[in-house]
Order: sequence, then structure tokens, then C-alpha cells
Amino acid sequence: MSELEQLTGPEATVMSGPWQDGALFVQGGSLLLLGKNDAAAEGALVVSGFRSGVRSVIDACVRTNETVQRFSDDPDSIDAFLAVLVDGNIISRNEARLGKASPKLVKLCTIGAHCGLLSREEVFQYLAPGYSVIYQAVVLYNTLRGSEDDRFKQLVRILREERPVSREALIARTADAKEANKVLESAPPAGCHRVEPIDDIQHAHELVLLTPNCQREFRRLNEDCVDRPYFCQLAHDLVAKEATAVVVARLANLPLIENKLLPMCGFEGVSRVLLIRDPLDADVTHAEIAVLAERGPREDARTEDFEWLPHDESVDAALLASRLAPNATRKLHLFASEKRNGWTSVIGEANWSQADE
Repeated sequence: MSELEQLTGPEATVMSGPWQDGALFVQGGSLLLLGKNDAAAEGALVVSGFRSGVRSVIDACVRTNETVQRFSDDPDSIDAFLAVLVDGNIISRNEARLGKASPKLVKLCTIGAHCGLLSREEVFQYLAPGYSVIYQAVVLYNTLRGSEDDRFKQLVRILREERPVSREALIARTADAKEANKVLESAPPAGCHRVEPIDDIQHAHELVLLTPNCQREFRRLNEDCVDRPYFCQLAHDLVAKEATAVVVARLANLPLIENKLLPMCGFEGVSRVLLIRDPLDADVTHAEIAVLAERGPREDARTEDFEWLPHDESVDAALLASRLAPNATRKLHLFASEKRNGWTSVIGEANWSQADE
């Protein structure tokens, strides 16, 4: 038996890593010699946790959050910590270059900061291994309205209804909650009725921008019209014979965009699909995209100068569409959130009003 086995026991395993000055980390035994590179050692513990069950993943995120806070003013230690996470396939090398601004690192820290919520049995029993479902449960909780107790009860009810819980189901629930929040925040005072004017709606528009802002609106596109069609479903009457359409949405919604959204505007198919940002990893399911379509012989959409947006910059859909179709003078924006100069804007619920009212 070696000296190491005598110290730690036969079940111990030594983890390799970027240790300095002979630092050693042993898993499954009692020996833990951190040496100078404490941050790297913490990273090894995080990697180990992510290869275990839900409880270990939450604990690993707690450790991640504590390590980031502990070495917040020490970039070299943060880099050493992230290097171990890269080697353990927890984050990508591109994300590691962003340091503390890494989106995935922020997500892991968010999970760690909500360990109290996630560890409560009413929630914990529905969580699945891996960070994505756990993180989305936190996002949903923070999106719901009400007191902490009210939001907790809503979260438990949703998790129970969605079991087995998936990331996609929680994303859809989060989108619904955001939409409900918008409706409540924008509701006029009791007794008042607000009508958004639609100016110059009869013009033959050369550019159509569509920005459905939640899963609820995409689901409504699949609803059968019992009496009269919705206003947005007759949008083809508002579009010129030669026109360009731009849809800003998520890649996961591409089938509905191609089969529902574009046909209702008179476009037969997709011309181009552009990723709006440089993807940080291989999973682009929910990446933001700009979908282009052409109607008639018009083929003047300009994509050669298109550049990815920085990850910290929000999308200005109207500006993006104008750059992609710079020659268009009559422009229609469906599912808009506000009026904009130079555009005919159909705002919010006006898109879903009965077409002949």
C-alpha cells in the first residue's frame, strides 16, 4: 500500500489539475492539500459536484457563487477557477474568456444564491440533475408576481403540473408569466379604455417586421378562429406585391415562423436565417434569430454587412430590420410594444382584435 493510500484509504482518487507547488486534491478520502491555488481547488470540487445528483449540483453552485465572491478582486484566481471548469467541461473556453461576465457562470452563481429555495423539499423533489432545469426554476420563481410565499406556492404548483419537469416547459411558463406581468403593468385604470391608433394601415407595406414577444403569442397562432379571424391573420392584405419580411424571435420557434407567421403575411418561405449573436456553445435552441423572407421578385435584403450583436446589447428590432431592408419606405410592425417614427405599428392586443371590428 502506498503512502497516499495509507493516508486516505483505498477508495480515494487523486484528481489531476493545474495545481501549483505540489498542491494535491483527493476525492473520497480525508486528505485535502490546497497549496497556493485555492481557486483551482474550488473549481475541482465544483466539477466533482456536477457529475453527481441534484443535491451535489446545487452544492456545487453554492461553491461557485462563494468562490466568485471570495476572489472577486483577484482576476488571476478567477481565471484559475474557470480553467478547471473548462477542463471539466462545465463551461466552454469562449465563456471562460469572459471571466466573471460569463453567462453560464452567472447562471451557476444565481442557482447558488437561491439554494435555500431549491433545497426546500416541496421544490427539490421535482428538480432534475443538470443545471439548466434548476436555473430555469429560479428564473420562473423570480418572474412570478406576489410575495415570496405567494411565488413559492405558484412555483410548487407549476412544478407539480409539469412533472417530469423539463427546461422547455419552464421556459414556456416563464414567458407566460412575463406576458401576464406586462398586461398587468400596462392595464389602464378601472373605468378607462385605451385604444392604440393604427395609422395609414391601408398602405401597401414594403417591409414587414414581426416581433411576437412570448410563447403565448406563438401558441395563439395555432388557434382556430371560430367566428372571425384576428387582425394579424389578415396581414397579407397590408403587404405590397414585392416586399421583405423580418421576424425577430427564438430559433425554437422557426417551424411556426415558417408555417404560420410568414404565410399569414403572404410570404411562402424562409429566405435566410441569421443568428443575432455569436453562440457561446453548441446548444442554440433558444438563440435569438432574424428570419428573412421575400415576396415577389424583390430580393434586396442586405445581409453582407450584418454583424453579431454583443451579448450585453439588447436587440433593436426595428433598427435591425431597417438595416436589412434599407430601400423600404413603407414599413409595418406587427406585435409592436410601442409606436415608432417611420413605422405603422400594431401594438399589443390590437394584433388579436377581431379583423372586421
